[in-house]
Parts: sequence; C-alpha cells; structure tokens
Amino acid sequence: MSEFRPAPWATAEACPQDCASHPLSQPCGDGRAFPLEVVPDVVSPPIAAAAAGEAGACLDADRRSVDGQCRQEPDYMMNAPRRNALNRTPPRSPDFHLLPSATTRAMPALLLATAVAACDVPANRDPVVLEEFVAENPPTPQSHSSTLVETRDGALLAAWFGGEHEGAADVGIWLARRDAEGWQPPRRVADGGQHDGRPQPAWNPVLFQPARGPLQLYYKAGPNPRQWWGLRAVSSDGGMHWSTPRRLPDGVLGPIKNKPLQLPDGRILAPSSREDESDGWRVHIEYSDDGGGHWRTGPALNDPAQIGAIQPSLLRHRDGRLQALGRSRQNRVFSTFSHDGGANWEPMTLLDIENPNAGTDAVMLHDGRALLVYNPAVAGRDWWDGRGVLAVALSDDGVQWRRVLTLENSPKDEFSYPAVIQTRDGRVHVSYTWKRQRIKHVVLDPRWLPSPASEGG
Repeated sequence: MSEFRPAPWATAEACPQDCASHPLSQPCGDGRAFPLEVVPDVVSPPIAAAAAGEAGACLDADRRSVDGQCRQEPDYMMNAPRRNALNRTPPRSPDFHLLPSATTRAMPALLLATAVAACDVPANRDPVVLEEFVAENPPTPQSHSSTLVETRDGALLAAWFGGEHEGAADVGIWLARRDAEGWQPPRRVADGGQHDGRPQPAWNPVLFQPARGPLQLYYKAGPNPRQWWGLRAVSSDGGMHWSTPRRLPDGVLGPIKNKPLQLPDGRILAPSSREDESDGWRVHIEYSDDGGGHWRTGPALNDPAQIGAIQPSLLRHRDGRLQALGRSRQNRVFSTFSHDGGANWEPMTLLDIENPNAGTDAVMLHDGRALLVYNPAVAGRDWWDGRGVLAVALSDDGVQWRRVLTLENSPKDEFSYPAVIQTRDGRVHVSYTWKRQRIKHVVLDPRWLPSPASEGG
C-alpha cells in the first residue's frame, strides 16, 4: 500500500503558493495547501515499465475514463481484504464510478510521485476516491439508517440498525470500526431492551464526538417512531467498549437521525424531531451545556399544517448563522436559519431542492461550502418511490444549491438515509442504506467537486 505523508518541506512557512489548489494537497497552517509526498511500495517490473513507457495512459487491462481522462486516484487506505470486497461490489447504474483494480492502484504511486512534486495534476479529477461496503457479510437481513464519526485516534466508526426488518423485535444497533486494515467485523453494541415484558426494536443511531469528553452514541427504542424514546451510551476508548445505555429524560429524544453540532462556546445542539399522530411532524433542537450530560428541549421550529418536517441537519456558516435543513412532506428540503446561536429561528421555508419525504444529511466543509446528500425526486405512491437516485449538492449560502454529483442511480432500488462527515484529512465520508441490505461507504475529495456555480452531474 502506498503511504501518503506530508512532504518534508510542507510547513506553514514553506507552503508553496503555486500548489495551493493542488488536488492532492493538504491544508497548511495558514489556510494554504501543501502537496502530499507519495511514497510508493515496491512495484512489480511490468507495472513500472508500463508507467515509464506512457505515464499518462491507462493500461489496456484496466482502461476506463472519467470525462475522457484515465482515472488515477490515490491509494487511500487500501488493503487486500477490502480490495476483494470492492471487486465484488454489484454493478449499478451506467454512471457508476468504476472501482480500482490492483494494477491501476499501483500506477498512481509512480505517476503521482512526479506529478505532485511539480504540482502538475489535471484539475478535472473524479471526486470519488473510494467505494466499499462497511460489512462484506452483513450480520442481519436488513441494514438501515447509518451514522459516521471520526474518533480521536483517527479511526472511522459506522453504526446502523439491523435485524429481520425495520421495526422487528430483533433489530439492534451494530457498529464497525475502520482503521488502516480496513473495516473490522461489525458487532452488536445495543438493543431496544424490554418494555411491558416485550422486546423492543432499536432505531436511528447517531454517533458524536464532542470536543471534550467521551464518544457518544444516541439511539431510539420503542415500537414505532410515534412512541419511541431516546437512549445514550458513552465510550472512553474510541468505541471499543460502551457504557450501559441510559434512557434520556422524558421529552428528550436526542439527535433523531443526524449528528449534533457543537458551537465554539461548547454548547451542543442536537437536531431532533417528533412524529406525533395528533400534532404532526415537528422539528426542534435540544441543547446541552455540559457535554451531553443534561439536555433541554427547544420549541417546535415549524407549523406542521404548513410544512411537515423531521430529521434536520445542522450547519454553522462562516458568518455565524446556523441553519437547520432536512426532510419534509412537501417534496422539498426544508430550511430555517438562526442568527443568535440557535436561541431563535426564522420561519421555516422550502428550498428549491426536491425531496421525496426521505432522509438527508449535510455538512459544512472546511472551505466554507455546504454539502448536502439527498434523493433528488418527489414522493410517489409507495414510501420507497424516489429513493433510487442519491446525489450530492453544494451551496455557498445554504439557500442556492446545485447538484454536482450522482452517487447512485437505479430507480427500482433504494439508496437512502445518508450520513456525511468531513474528517481531519479533508476527505468527505458518506454512508447510506444500499437496497436495505447493506451500508455503503463512499469517500470523496471535495476539492475535485465542481463549484456550486458550475454545472454538475
């Protein structure tokens, strides 16, 4: 496996300005970027000869292109067991980003070593760095509603609920850890417990690592979303071991699907919602000033008679505005802004982004752009209608959005309930439900995504 590490001269003082937009660079301390030094493994003579013979070409055995160019992507955390899993990834739509073979993965280690040094890499690159399944052999018939977090030691954790089917008594919370060796086998870390003598299903886990304190896992338990309650467990060793889950106080559900947001002053905002039969779908925010130990619930942010909304994501824009956006019953993504740290919110509106009454997630990128993962469609007769296309959109202001990437496109299938984070290395990680059978993980390099003002795909 090729090792990527900062070049020895890559410091804030020595950061070369002419490499600041290099697609394989990392941020310098002053906000500029430095290229990564590629340290290739031992490469077989045939591959080395091919690289020396025609550095810009695809090998015949591995020929494929993106926008007319050979796809030459970084060897990102690659390992043999996961390569095998990747090669077994089922085919999907015609715009499927072809998965790297062993030969073309070895090529970039040679080709990019020279290109990085010269800062001479084509700007038109495929933003999809990696695609894989979290579990090669899923432990349950169905998997749904995933969540992602980066631990303090740099590992990636994914959690989801799985069982016979959504709402079945055997549904529990499963968690897998990804380190340099790839995804470790998933393990069951929580269940819905017993209520009135009956086992209860678990729902919608949310992982969260606050600035201080242990890693946190929130999830729901109960017979259905109208009657469920919230629970919380913590881990002081990066998710290896978990405390006994404790039920949250009455009236507090915790983050309902998407990750909390921690403000610079330490306050944590959990995006939450209710699905009451009598009061309709309502979004609210829950607040904690002690790292998640105690919570208070804010008022509803919408009138369900006007907009029925649930499952918000939270963004903090560069100008300090907070934005809540997410799923609605009105075939559009809802949005509302706060200008005072979440104390008060503007009237909820509908963005010009299609939403088929399906879960979304969003993240504010390090460069100030907002990124949304969503299903660009409207609701149909059945609940799964519109969930066959999964896309990425970007925005500079949270109001005007442009679709820039298609992750999945198979109208007869379901690709839904995305989770998205940006890790410290700048990569964007997306997980989502793949046909209700598995959780899929996709890694993006956001520097290769089109700008919100340009045409996307």
